[in-house]
Amino acid sequence: MIVLGTWGIGNIVAGTAGYFSAKEKQYKYFGEMNVAWGVINTAIAGLGFAGTIREMNQNLSGNDIYRRYKSTKRLYLINAGLDIVYMGIGGILIRHSDAVSSSDNPARWRGYGKSIFMQGAFLFIFDNVMYAEHTKNNKKWYRLAQGMSVGYKSVGFNYRF
Repeated sequence: MIVLGTWGIGNIVAGTAGYFSAKEKQYKYFGEMNVAWGVINTAIAGLGFAGTIREMNQNLSGNDIYRRYKSTKRLYLINAGLDIVYMGIGGILIRHSDAVSSSDNPARWRGYGKSIFMQGAFLFIFDNVMYAEHTKNNKKWYRLAQGMSVGYKSVGFNYRF
């Protein structure tokens, strides 16, 4: 969440600066859309931090922890799919800007499209790296599960260091 929050704040700062300093309209719109994405990404990172702190103060069972682990991995895969959609929408908006008349503000379509494409590309890389990092923990979960045994009226645990 630190990476996502930093990206979000960076987009707010750079987007605001870009909006006010841009000479071409498409770059004003690019900055404007980056600010919007920055606010959303910063909010998601903040909510993620709050959720993590809340979970750290709970007494979760092994099953609960494992379910959260699997759910988080699944969420990164779903988000990676959405990121491809974002890049596609960005590309469509850029392409659409070539086809619209000047009264339909092609600079807005192009600026928004470039921003959405860039955000999708960053988030695609982010979500895939996060999924890969979580997947590295599979070996730890399997090793931990191998040391568990459950019997009638008993539970055993053996872990080798």
